[in-house]
Amino acid sequence: LRQRKIASSQKFLREFPNHPKTAQIIDAVIEDQLSLGQLQNAINTSRQLLALDRKMPKALEKKAWVTIANAQFDLKSYEQAEKTYQQVLNYDWSADKRRRFRRQRATALYKRAENLERRGRRPQAATLFVSVEDTLPGSEIAAKALYDAATLHLKSERWRSAIALLDEFQKAYPQ
Repeated sequence: LRQRKIASSQKFLREFPNHPKTAQIIDAVIEDQLSLGQLQNAINTSRQLLALDRKMPKALEKKAWVTIANAQFDLKSYEQAEKTYQQVLNYDWSADKRRRFRRQRATALYKRAENLERRGRRPQAATLFVSVEDTLPGSEIAAKALYDAATLHLKSERWRSAIALLDEFQKAYPQ
């Protein structure tokens, strides 16, 4: 049923692209795609919404960016998600939502670093691990990332860098 609703909405949008409710119809399509787990389609439709040549409610614009970021994250496209969360953070949010989006961005960075480490790219992974600390200082994931960066430097026999990171870790997380 939802798939038919999506198809008929998309047909309507093709036939009446200048309809005053275009943004709201696209938003409904995105909601249906998300409920069906069609994450890539939801990303594409959100981009379609953002590309509209008319002014739309700021809430819909923000929602489209959040949809893209969350779907990219869920699809494990961490590099794209990290960049999109940065875009999301350009908007005004409540303190709780801002914290959540910063945490998601930091997690995406951490996941990117893990992927680089698995591919044997230790220096790049260590750099990204350190950037997690810069993105969300004082957090649990930042502590883990800083420690992981130091560990990678130790494995690569980059002793001075490892010592510097371990000193930073000890100062930032004395417990």
